[in-house]
Amino acid sequence: DASAAIPGFEYLPDPTSARLELLVEHMNTGVQGRSASYQCQVAETSYMYWVSTLEGDAVFQYAGVIDRPVPIEVGYQSGTLVVIQGIDDPTAPTIHVVVNADLVTWTQLLSEPG
Repeated sequence: DASAAIPGFEYLPDPTSARLELLVEHMNTGVQGRSASYQCQVAETSYMYWVSTLEGDAVFQYAGVIDRPVPIEVGYQSGTLVVIQGIDDPTAPTIHVVVNADLVTWTQLLSEPG
């Protein structure tokens, strides 16, 4: 029905099925979110990694994960979606080491060269 909140299809879950389930339904307008990224290098291997955080609508988070090369790890840390990209290596950072930096730490990071 063209007057439906999300026109194009209607999803009716099957209570007897354990298959796929629709988690979010949203038009491609009004999607909101924000992201931040940081690049780091592991000293032992010199491998570079990109750590991104995504906060916002579920559609924004989904698009922010699939609209990039395949990450080595994706997960939630303290309620924020974290995406790590780089070489899959035992020395790679994990979502569990990502923390929300305090103001002093951010100031130091922003003042470090390149």
